[in-house]
Amino acid sequence: MRALSLLSLLLIPAAPAFAQSAAPSAAPSAAHPADRYEACAARAAADPAGALAEAQGWRGAGGGAAARHCEAMALAGLGRGLEAAVALESLAMETPLAAQRGEIFLQAADLRLEGGDASGAQTDYGHALSAAPSAAAYEGRARARAALNEAAGAAADLAEAIRLSPQDSELRSLHAAALRRTGDAAGALRSAEAAVQLAPSSSLALYERGAARRALGDSAGAQADWREALARDPNGAGAALARAALR
Repeated sequence: MRALSLLSLLLIPAAPAFAQSAAPSAAPSAAHPADRYEACAARAAADPAGALAEAQGWRGAGGGAAARHCEAMALAGLGRGLEAAVALESLAMETPLAAQRGEIFLQAADLRLEGGDASGAQTDYGHALSAAPSAAAYEGRARARAALNEAAGAAADLAEAIRLSPQDSELRSLHAAALRRTGDAAGALRSAEAAVQLAPSSSLALYERGAARRALGDSAGAQADWREALARDPNGAGAALARAALR
């Protein structure tokens, strides 16, 4: 889980206890919360158990949002993603700035999706979009909807993501897949063609163009695309799909 920008966290007011607990003799790191957050975030990646203890102590001393976010990062690093998501949701609801609130909800949603809670992830992506619409949040909600077998909703979200990030080939490939699952093979082919135009060597784009062609009855064209996917991008995101399709 990536760290938030320091500014966003430090603009969130600390807990009232901070004023009561802070003292002139506080450790130097307490006087530099940005430095302390950076150190805690780095430790969350390398030593999540140690970072968790540090963040909890910092939070108890009035570390505010920065300490709470580092605690969530440490929980995620320990494989406790759903606990981290709950902590992030609580932090997001107390965050006054819309852009930062959206970013925190987005992180919570990603963790829920990774943890298998597609329904909870869909809700959190919705909160993220309400606060600060972004291509990442639309893409995330599309993945959650796909996991819930809501192909039409996934396609709609991916169309919005493409509107915000029109040069992203992967988004267009995912859109093609979602459209194909709704039965719109012609629309899927258009999206896949656009994906290939943006990234001619992308195995995912080539796989999806082949899948759309197969759905339209063009088996020869499909197989040509899948072979090209393996030739151009044998380790890419669509390579395993292309291999399986060619068997």
